[in-house]
Amino acid sequence: MCGIYSIPNDIPEPELPTITPTPVVTSTEYPPRIVEPLSIPTPEKVPTVVPSKTSTPRPTGEEVTAEIVVRLCEYYRPLVEGWYDEFPIDPNIVLAVMAQESACNPNEMSDDGYSTIGLMQIAVKPWTLAEEYLWQPRWNIWQGMYMLNANINNEEENPEKDMHRALAAYNCGWTSLNADVCLYFGGPVYADKVLYYWLPYFE
Repeated sequence: MCGIYSIPNDIPEPELPTITPTPVVTSTEYPPRIVEPLSIPTPEKVPTVVPSKTSTPRPTGEEVTAEIVVRLCEYYRPLVEGWYDEFPIDPNIVLAVMAQESACNPNEMSDDGYSTIGLMQIAVKPWTLAEEYLWQPRWNIWQGMYMLNANINNEEENPEKDMHRALAAYNCGWTSLNADVCLYFGGPVYADKVLYYWLPYFE
């Protein structure tokens, strides 16, 4: 139990569905961050988390501070590190993505029409795990790392393995990113928040 949000009790874990993974680079080094940050203000506190339609307990009468979010995220570090051999992404970056996406609330569900689910806010698609898997932190993290790893190693869209670009595409997709039509707080700005606001908390 992490205090602010209730963590679901462990349940018997299902077998992972058969998925053909995107070929990955087997280097043990983390992909480089080779981009200059955008000029955006760094808030002293994380903006108040907008309540979702779930019944997840939320803090009342206070902002969710970065320190609270980081404490919640650290609870999931063992799960992130457990997938490192399959997806060699810096665990600190994965935790930073989780902080930005859901404030590390495993029961988070967006109400913006996209119905993104869980820690890494995965939308249910024909090519993702089924919804019942995505509500489970372990498989939500697996799916998020799978997608981010595929972005990092996309030879056509990201030949330099630029982490900033991979994160921007994680947020709004390659088509929108290339067309420069990501939302104001999405794409490159999203990547900046992950790398230059959240990541230092975990390093």
